[in-house]
Amino acid sequence: TTGKERKMVHKIKYVILSLLFSTSLFSCTKVYFGSNEVKTNLAKPPESKRIYAPELTKAKEKTGIVVVKLDKGTILAPLICPQEILVDLKPVAKLYSGEKIILYLPPGTHNLQTIPQSVCKALPSAGLLTTTFNLKENEKYIFRIKRGYEGAFYITLESKEKLNNN
Repeated sequence: TTGKERKMVHKIKYVILSLLFSTSLFSCTKVYFGSNEVKTNLAKPPESKRIYAPELTKAKEKTGIVVVKLDKGTILAPLICPQEILVDLKPVAKLYSGEKIILYLPPGTHNLQTIPQSVCKALPSAGLLTTTFNLKENEKYIFRIKRGYEGAFYITLESKEKLNNN
């Protein structure tokens, strides 16, 4: 190859790397400016290989339902900030942006935990988040994992309802 061709290849590589850096920078700044809520009915389930307690995803009698969903991010955020979901310190699933897991749990007091994965582990606000709830038979809780404007992660109770016994 000629020197002119090498310079052209070098310029193309520079442009591509600049675009990738800008895109990843924009995606990371989105982490610090909050996240976008995903509607529960539009959230998708995780791939089966990321469900660590499949027995909790099967409907059973004398249980309550707990839905945990992870907000949508932007561009690279689905790859950057997955969350490991735990119930009573037992890993149940790894969620990526815009996903949900539906769990059937026995009545009683439970702890829902989440741990940021991947590069989000390095954020100053990363760490184990916990919320405690008292689930009753035929009751449904929907929890949302979101990022606040300052970059911290939160577990919020989106809704709680009594289900029809029929």
